[in-house]
Amino acid sequence: MGLGYEDYYMIQLAEHTLLLLDHGNANTITGQLVRNLAEGTLVENGLGGDIFHMRHSAITWTTHTWLKNTLIGFEDSAMSISHTLLQLTLWKDKDVFIIGNFMKAKHFSQSKMKILNEVRMYLKVSTL
Repeated sequence: MGLGYEDYYMIQLAEHTLLLLDHGNANTITGQLVRNLAEGTLVENGLGGDIFHMRHSAITWTTHTWLKNTLIGFEDSAMSISHTLLQLTLWKDKDVFIIGNFMKAKHFSQSKMKILNEVRMYLKVSTL
């Protein structure tokens, strides 16, 4: 970076990526924690699809965690990881993800999106 300083953002992203690769599918405590965090992040997002291919910088209503920081880094550097995590799915043909519809409406502020998402999680629903 200049003046002898390294790019700590890229070093951190590389370390996070290595941890995901080493422990993501491993039957270790760290692996279990990473998978639980990923599943929790996916449920909190309330959106269907692959958690490693979402635009997390646009999903501002979720808790900022180690994994979300890593996923934003993936987004910034066009990286992705293949995985075996489950995804949220639609139950019926005409179902939609509630949060996805709120996002498309572009009517709600980020603070309102956070409130709507908290209500959605309290009700334990993801589709409509």
